[in-house]
Amino acid sequence: MPAKFLTVCSGGCGRQRVAGPDFFTEKHTGRPRPRCKHCMTQDARRWNKKNPEKHKAIYQRGNHRSNLKRRFGITEEQYAELAKTHGGVCAVCEKPESRGRKLSLDHCHKTGVIRGFLCCRCNLLIGNAADDPKILEAAARYLRNPPNATVHASQDNGR
Repeated sequence: MPAKFLTVCSGGCGRQRVAGPDFFTEKHTGRPRPRCKHCMTQDARRWNKKNPEKHKAIYQRGNHRSNLKRRFGITEEQYAELAKTHGGVCAVCEKPESRGRKLSLDHCHKTGVIRGFLCCRCNLLIGNAADDPKILEAAARYLRNPPNATVHASQDNGR
């Protein structure tokens, strides 16, 4: 068991604590860092407020990276290679993603197999259809021949 260190926070609060849950420890030495978690959190919040664009970019990149690794088991580099094969457009509507987003990595929820890249709208379409081709085929039939199309057409002609 490591020796206990009495530590005074140099981050402004001046708290004196035995190294433990209130202090971060250095991985390579096991010694506590000079500032407590509370002071480090406050410093990070101040930096985030001063640098909102940098904070947003760092957060989004880290979030995307961790999602790729956790959900699909691939790195950002592997994602970029896969994206090149799709030409940067959605596999369904063949349009690029709007609003500066990245294309969604579509996958089978049962097997985890990656199927391709979809824009947000097409990804939601397939997700709301529960990945069931029968539902999507029924929706296409409906759009081609809606049951009330003749009623609306006859009402428009009467005007």
